[in-house]
Amino acid sequence: MYIEDVSVLLPQAQDFSEFKNLVLKQIAINFTPKYVLNDYLGDIAVPQISRDNPYYPKPSDLKILRTDTIAAIIAASRLVEKLDFDSQKLQQADLWISTGNFAEKLLDENSKLVKYLTKSYEIQDRKQRLQRIYRVIPPMLGLNTLTNATESYVAQYLGIKGRSTTVGNTSASSFYVIQKAISRLRNGSLDLALVGGSVLSDDAELLLLRNYLQKPRAITGAAFLALTSEIRPSTKAMVENLFSYYIGAIKNNGHVSISAKSPMLIVSNPFNFKVVDFKPWKQVLRLDQILGYAGSISMFVMIAAALVFFEQNGVSSVDCMDIDPLGRVSFLTIKRISNEA
Repeated sequence: MYIEDVSVLLPQAQDFSEFKNLVLKQIAINFTPKYVLNDYLGDIAVPQISRDNPYYPKPSDLKILRTDTIAAIIAASRLVEKLDFDSQKLQQADLWISTGNFAEKLLDENSKLVKYLTKSYEIQDRKQRLQRIYRVIPPMLGLNTLTNATESYVAQYLGIKGRSTTVGNTSASSFYVIQKAISRLRNGSLDLALVGGSVLSDDAELLLLRNYLQKPRAITGAAFLALTSEIRPSTKAMVENLFSYYIGAIKNNGHVSISAKSPMLIVSNPFNFKVVDFKPWKQVLRLDQILGYAGSISMFVMIAAALVFFEQNGVSSVDCMDIDPLGRVSFLTIKRISNEA
């Protein structure tokens, strides 16, 4: 299957051109320590998104949109702008979304919710305690924490009426949605799929990562790609060699040994890097050293990085490998397509 184009919105990389600079120069993004009630959770990096952006969501939606959902709406809209498909084809496209944790600033020190809940649990009577909790929970909390918020709002803003699916919530999910979209393309169910998602580096994500890292680093952002069933003059690359397997929890030193399909490997595994044997590849790029844990957009960002090397360095084939916290290994190969006459 074929990659028509990509779009990213990440910390210090508002678009693909800025992302290209990070990748080629291997510039590690800046992280900020996150504390909750004086407890250090880890480091986060959040993109600064201007409200002047032409794709910034409507003011009426902002009260229920998380930062990762806003980033996804903008990144997906930019991708569609670059595609030369007619509106009907876009409406009928599949939308496959990978997403991570979905609680933003839920445990923030300044959150009244934390203070109220803490006081509520001081009430001994269970009935009175639950009544107090119900009263203090913000009315918008349910909408703020929707697991399929990215899918719902991207479909709404882009006018997509085809199949929409959300999968979460580790980096393995980014591979899974690519695999499912390609399966649909191969069996002739459709000829265009938008695949991507969002990741939110906040309390819930850091609490999860603390089970595997002493000092977790995670980003907020979004990334999307357009997959097609047929090669076109504007097609960037093709995807092949998709497979995954399970090595067990990587903190238990499971070992990854895979034959190289390309001279170059782009890999994300911030958890236990010693488990991977890199000898089969001539060149290795550790994307986690640049972005930290990219979570549910990991494979999309690796594909975008592969396209950077296709454009700049004449690389013709790149292997992409992600290892998630549970020891699930995801692997695929991206091959450059030359559209030169």
